[in-house]
Amino acid sequence: MLHISTYQLNAITKEILGKTCSELINDYCILESKRHLLATSSQVNQIAATLGFEDVSYFIRFFKRHTGYSPEAFRQNFK
Repeated sequence: MLHISTYQLNAITKEILGKTCSELINDYCILESKRHLLATSSQVNQIAATLGFEDVSYFIRFFKRHTGYSPEAFRQNFK
């Protein structure tokens, strides 16, 4: 849609923002995950599905890798 290659898009975002497209997407997913965990009482599997994760265990590993907390631990510690 932008009429540029993924390589070009990554180069532009890396130069301007200091992050690759994947890092930006991951940051957005983590931000939305945190928002859902703190602002709603939805279960982790519902939040994972809302964000497009088909496997709840993968979502939990993804969240823990980026934040250092499991989703439930994050909810308990920061609510």
